This record gives sequence, C-alpha cells and structure tokens, in this order.
Amino acid sequence: MGCSTQKNIYKSRVDNAVNIERMPYFPELSGDSLFWELTKDKKIIPYLIERISDTTLTKAPVLFFGVDYRIGDVCVSAIGKLIPDFRAVDLIESDQRVIDDKGYGVYWEYVRNNLENRKEFQKRVKKWYQRVKNKLVWVEDNNLYATEDVVEVSENSKLKKLPAGGFYRIKEKSNR
Repeated sequence: MGCSTQKNIYKSRVDNAVNIERMPYFPELSGDSLFWELTKDKKIIPYLIERISDTTLTKAPVLFFGVDYRIGDVCVSAIGKLIPDFRAVDLIESDQRVIDDKGYGVYWEYVRNNLENRKEFQKRVKKWYQRVKNKLVWVEDNNLYATEDVVEVSENSKLKKLPAGGFYRIKEKSNR
C-alpha cells in the first residue's frame, strides 16, 4: 500500500471519529467500533499525533467531566491504547502529587477550551514520540477482552482480541 493511500485511510478513520458516541471506559474493549478502527494499524501513531490539535467535537461525552471528546482527545486515547506506557498527564504536569490528586483531570483542565495549550501538548507528544519511537517493541497479545460490562463471562459474552493484535512497550521506559 502506498504512503499516500495509507495516509488517506488514516485520515478517513480519524475523520469518522466525529461519529463516535462512546469511548472505551470499562471494560477494556468497550466503546464505539469507530474508535477501535483507529487502533487497527500500529503505523497510524504519527498521524494520530498530527491530529491532536483538532478541536472538532465528537458525539462522545467525557465521563465525569461534563465535556465531549474532540478529535484530538480521541487521538490521544488511541495512542494510549497502542502504547500503554504513554501517559498524557506526565507531559502536562511534573508534580506527581498533582497527578495523584487530579488524575486525568490534569489533561482535561489543560486542553479544555484552550487551543494554545492543545497545540503545546501536541508538540510535547511529538517530542516524546521522537525520543521513544526507536525504543518501542511490539508485544503480540492474543488474549480475549470484554467488549461490554459483564459480571461473569459466559458463552454469550462478547470477547475480542485487540484490533492491532498487540501493543507497543517502551524498552527503557521514559518519563517524558
């Protein structure tokens, strides 16, 4: 597949995120299938980073924060699914006590209604990715994960594998 064809596919997937109504929360593979389309190809990460500053609203509410996800937020979440070692809050706040106190609220307070902060965050993610990309190791994951909230797993439960078949780990975990 050519580079421009691949980029068009990525653009289309991210553009379709405006129609996401539910983001993953709990269990692991819950949320809209449109979100999981963003995590099917591990090579999409640079394109996701390029869209972090996109403030186009989606239909998905941010639980407990009273706002809706923007395309850029969806991209940040997708990066986190592909690279579980990626912690957005660490690129915003260096005081671990603040992070412990506010959790992901650190992220939402920083980017909500502030395009300049969002652009700055995007720069930080680009810089972080440039620093870690050669340390990323693909980990195959053939486990099955729940797609809906179930108390017990039964034969009727919907279980799926991760869309990309795995995720990246950072060889030498980097804080920033």
